Amino acid sequence: MTLLIYPITALVIFLLAKFVPLKLPVNHSEIDFPALNNKYQKWDKLSLILILILIPLMTYLIGLLFSIIFYSPENNDSEITYHIVTSRLMWFMPALVLSFGFVKFPMIFIYKFILKEDFDEFILYSDLKTGADGMKIFNYMMWISGIGAVVLMILLSDYSVNIYKEKIVLNDFLTFTDKTYSFSEIKSINYIQPINPNTGENQTPSYFIKFNDDGHWDTSRGLEDDNNRQEEIINYLSEITKLKVNILQANPE
Repeated sequence: MTLLIYPITALVIFLLAKFVPLKLPVNHSEIDFPALNNKYQKWDKLSLILILILIPLMTYLIGLLFSIIFYSPENNDSEITYHIVTSRLMWFMPALVLSFGFVKFPMIFIYKFILKEDFDEFILYSDLKTGADGMKIFNYMMWISGIGAVVLMILLSDYSVNIYKEKIVLNDFLTFTDKTYSFSEIKSINYIQPINPNTGENQTPSYFIKFNDDGHWDTSRGLEDDNNRQEEIINYLSEITKLKVNILQANPE
């Protein structure tokens, strides 16, 4: 794996220089790159350190904010027996995507604070080193991550399972429409207890409900009941459908 890092890095730099080329300043012939390299090379490591610190930190803070704002387990429909919504942890997914694009702002602030009047020269050095326009790349990343985060948030906001007295309504992650099943359409109820093949230890269990049309509801995929009533919900479905809960070690999908 380590052997692949260098050729992949070289390929990425080559593609960036090709598709987002640096426009050299008018006086580029006067630029002494070896001198710039000696002056600013030590700051390259800081970029990596900042990324490794800032992206997890931003992901945590933004994800926490998203989970507070958008996590809504409240059920105002008296017809719904169980209301299962997107888990809090799932809201860290758009936060991570957003952090990759918007990490440029704290990084620029930190570098400007450290380098002061040398900041523009450092940016020129960075661009000359890769042959690509770094700020333009950051702007593209910001737009792509922003759009990606919005799409994920829209999908997550509609991701739910509602269990009524006579039916189950599924709204899957990658769809914008509901799918309704009667309890008689449930084909099997499975308890999945995976085992780590290396250690032999039990991994996190889940339930897999399969329907007659081969549709399914997998409880491991980012949905949660606010009161942690997963076992209660499964027992409820098992009692209504008269189906036994099968114990499996692998997902039957």
